[in-house]
Amino acid sequence: MVRICVSVAVRTTDAAIETIRGLAKPDMVELRLDYAEERLHLDRLRESTSTLLVATARLPSQGGRWAGSEGERQRLLLSAAKAGFDYVDLEDDSNQIETLVEKLHASHARVVVSHHLLDRTPHLEEILEMHGVAEDVGADVVKIIGTASRPADNLPCLSYLAQKPGNVSFAMGSPGVPSRVLSPLMGGAWTYASAGEVVAPGQMTLESMREAYHLMGVES
Repeated sequence: MVRICVSVAVRTTDAAIETIRGLAKPDMVELRLDYAEERLHLDRLRESTSTLLVATARLPSQGGRWAGSEGERQRLLLSAAKAGFDYVDLEDDSNQIETLVEKLHASHARVVVSHHLLDRTPHLEEILEMHGVAEDVGADVVKIIGTASRPADNLPCLSYLAQKPGNVSFAMGSPGVPSRVLSPLMGGAWTYASAGEVVAPGQMTLESMREAYHLMGVES
């Protein structure tokens, strides 16, 4: 059975709660806190659902919209962990990442250490090097995302998951859609879908992702 994590752009607390409650039984929900237009009430977001929650405040260098300081971003992610979010996703180039991972673990959150390449998909050897770096800083899940310009760019991500199952990897962009769909079948911990508003190139809706698995005869 594959797991699908639905990405939600969190602009306001109330709007995000409405979106979460409107989702058709997702396996996980990623809350993109870098979209916030107000001070968010993390406790209310946590209380709005029993679904596994992932907190993310993505940096612009890796495809996000975070406009505050790094200190503010890290305090927000730590607050999400203390509020009971199940996972926190942070970039592998975050400041003092080893200390941050330790603090997140102390708050009982699992840590996704991620790297997003916005202009290419790395070769398998490079992906494995990134994996090693993320493991060394204490990642529970390693997430390595490329950007596909051709169908062959799906292959390194899928090959990585075959070697290192339980992590997350696929390629963004229209040519990367096959790796989004196939990654859980190759050992990926989960894949991502949108709640309607696309927050990453090539993202499919939860409904279309489930339909693809249904046509493949895969339980989702």
